[in-house]
Amino acid sequence: MRIGFSGHQWRDSIDWQWVRVAISDGLSLAPAGFEGLCSLAAGADQAFARCVHAHGGRVVAVIPRDDYETFFGDAADLASYFFFFGCGGAQD
Repeated sequence: MRIGFSGHQWRDSIDWQWVRVAISDGLSLAPAGFEGLCSLAAGADQAFARCVHAHGGRVVAVIPRDDYETFFGDAADLASYFFFFGCGGAQD
């Protein structure tokens, strides 16, 4: 099964813990061996990738452009992008 995801990078008063719990709850229903597709953008996409990884799924990066990594303003978000892109995050 392939599950696609896209979400906000930032929003006033966002509760990231709630976002992670909601994503995790949804992914708990996914069958073994599922794939999670997202752009690995900062924010919700990276939260989704972490949850996919935690649930034993395979993260598949859908990268919108060749120089995508130049658009990350935060070093931690960029490091997370490279982690998921390089560690099992196949590119579609």
